[in-house]
Amino acid sequence: MQGYQIREYNKSDYQDLLNLMVINEDYHIKLYPFDLRKTDTNYGEFFVRYILDKVNSNNGIFYVVEYKEHLIGFGACYIKEKTERSLIELGDNKVGEISRIFIKEKYRNKGIGSTLFKKMEKYLLSKGCKILKLGVAAGNHIAHDIYKKSGYKETFIDMTKKVT
Repeated sequence: MQGYQIREYNKSDYQDLLNLMVINEDYHIKLYPFDLRKTDTNYGEFFVRYILDKVNSNNGIFYVVEYKEHLIGFGACYIKEKTERSLIELGDNKVGEISRIFIKEKYRNKGIGSTLFKKMEKYLLSKGCKILKLGVAAGNHIAHDIYKKSGYKETFIDMTKKVT
């Protein structure tokens, strides 16, 4: 698909980004195995603020995908802080995290997500990262397969049990 642009987020994108984040979170809620994730009228704002804070405080970048003057996707990545646990698990390597990547459904399978993904990887490599990490919802099999084909390996699997 031609005619789209991947660029850095700016404050004028906020409302469109908020709308995309709500769509993204609604999708994740459907993937979640329990009714534990709650939404309210501010959950999109929470996730936008959370990711922007992570990006701004950890030498990251927040990209948006624009097509015909509308945002159709986004991606965020940043440098992870070194912790005692990360030093044990990953050594003294600089670690980059791809925090979010989302493309509206009607624009998927057109190479946009792959281009955005590679742009984020390139950014993290330019910052000296030797290890790249990301998380994926257990039910998001399509994304999981894409990441595996891109060379990512499962290193930790979170499991949850609801008890009463």
